[in-house]
Amino acid sequence: MKATRLLLMLAMAWGMPSRAQVTNGLLVNSFETSADLLRFTRNNCSVSSSTEGVTDGQKAALVVFSNVDWPNLLFKVGTGFTNGDWRGWGAVAVDILNTNPASVMVDIRMDDDFSADGAKHCQTGSIGVPAGQKAVVVMPLSKSIPLGMNGGPPIDPGALQMNVSGPSIDLSHIVAFQIFLPRPGRQTALFLDNIRLLPPTPLSALADQYGQFTRADWPGKIHQDADF
Repeated sequence: MKATRLLLMLAMAWGMPSRAQVTNGLLVNSFETSADLLRFTRNNCSVSSSTEGVTDGQKAALVVFSNVDWPNLLFKVGTGFTNGDWRGWGAVAVDILNTNPASVMVDIRMDDDFSADGAKHCQTGSIGVPAGQKAVVVMPLSKSIPLGMNGGPPIDPGALQMNVSGPSIDLSHIVAFQIFLPRPGRQTALFLDNIRLLPPTPLSALADQYGQFTRADWPGKIHQDADF
C-alpha cells in the first residue's frame, strides 16, 4: 500500500496520469483524478468528471463545447504530456461517447512548434462520431503508405480512423495537441476517456494463408479449409 501511494505521488509530481501505461499503448490522460483535470487548458468549453462514457478506470470527462468556431481541450508538453518525441508511436486515440441526436464532427490537431496556426507546423485529423454511439477515434501520426500498397492496414480494427490533412510534421518535437469541434453550430456535450498513444501497426504477417487480414475477425471469415 505504501509503495502504491508513493508511485501515485511521484506520478502527480511528474505531471503523469495515475496509471502511466495501458494495455496497448501509453496513457496520456484518463480523467481519473482532480489532478488529471488540471493538466490541460479549456478553451471555450467546460469539463467535469463523470461516470458515464467510462472505458478506462472509473471516471470519464464530460466536455461541454461552446457554440464558437474552435472550442477545444489543449494539451501541452510538460503538463499535458511529458515526452514530445512521438517517433516510436503510430497514433493518438481517444474514446468518445456521443449522446447527441446527431453525428458530431471531432478534430484532433497535432503541433510540432508553438507557432502552429492551423496551417503551418501542424496536422489535423477529422472524423464524424455517429449519434448515440461510443467510438474509439484514432488519428494516425504518419500519412505514409507502404510501397506497393493502396492503403495501410488499420491501426486499431473497429476504430474510427481519422482522415489527416496538413504538411509533414516533426514527430520528434510534438509540443501540443488539441481535441476540438470545428464550428459546432450549437453547444455540444461529449464524453471523453482514455487518451493514449498507440504503437505503430506491424507490417509483417498481414495476411493469412487464405489472403485475409489477420488482425480482425468477421462473419464469413475463412478459418480452415472446411469453411469453403
